[in-house]
Formats: sequence, structure tokens, C-alpha cells
Amino acid sequence: MSTRRTNLRNFSVSLLGLVAVGCSLFQEYAPPPCPEINLLGDASAITQFKKGPGRDPIDVFATARIKDVLAVCDVDVDESVGNGFISVKMNVIMDIQRGPANKINRTLLKYFIGLTDQSGKIFKKKIFPVDVTFPGYRTRINLEDDPINILVPVVNGDAQKVFVGFQLSEKQLDYNRKLKAEGRF
Repeated sequence: MSTRRTNLRNFSVSLLGLVAVGCSLFQEYAPPPCPEINLLGDASAITQFKKGPGRDPIDVFATARIKDVLAVCDVDVDESVGNGFISVKMNVIMDIQRGPANKINRTLLKYFIGLTDQSGKIFKKKIFPVDVTFPGYRTRINLEDDPINILVPVVNGDAQKVFVGFQLSEKQLDYNRKLKAEGRF
């Protein structure tokens, strides 16, 4: 009777060894969760000035800051090869303030969503306009933009990164960097 148990025990140990070897031969890629979503630092805020050379606080038309990005994901990846797509439904949340130079109670903002390649360079970018109206005498609003659906490629189990930021002119980018250098960004 003990011989049978030993043989069964040896068979079980051998079977476990084969299973372990088999797993390493046939690598499965666990599907990633939602891709990494990053707020692009220098483009996370925008200051719009009225037309003209003035850059004093009284010349500010509007300011905005991206506060958060909410995402819900649906993964469609072939686990045997690690390739597929992640469908991402995103909502960009912004804090927007009307400046003293804004007499029309409106502003138009543009933000972008970009995907990076494996080296970190943005290879796909889409710009989304946001027409903002300040109701009544309100000078500040929090806005959650309409949901945006994007497909993020997954290659060998790795999803590309997603970046979000305001579409800035060179002058707006320089202004943000100046504020950052002064510790006011």
C-alpha cells in the first residue's frame, strides 16, 4: 500500500514539474489594466490674455487647469500573444476662471489626448475644443467634458501611455515655464 502512495506522490511531483515547464514554454500575457494616463506638466494649465501686448493680471482673459482625468477601460487582448486594444472612456475635468479682460463671459479652450510609442514620443494626437460659457456673474466653473473614447494599442502585453494637456501656443508654453521657474505654477 505504501508503494502505491509513493508512486502516486512521485507521479504528482512529476506532473507538477511538467506543468511548470509547460507554463514557461507557453507564456501568457496578462492583459494590462487601464493604460497609464499622464497629465503633461507644462500643458496642464493655460492662461489666455486679451489681444495686445499687455501681460498684467488685468489683461487675463481666462485661465484653466486640468484637475483630473477619469477613465473606464475595456480590455480586448489576445492573452497568448499579448496584442490587442484597450478601449478607454475618458472624462477630462477642468477648473476654469474668467479673467478681468473677459467681457463676453465665454472662452474657447482646446486640449489634446496623445498616445506615445515605445520610445515615449507622441505618435498620435487629437485635439478637442471646449466652448465654455460663464453663466450669470460666475467667474469660475468646474467642468467635466463629454466622454471621449479612444483605442490604445497593446503590443506584447504593454499598452502605450496616454498624455493629456492643453493645446498651447509657444507664448503660452513659455508663460507656463516662466511661472514654473518662479514657483507660481
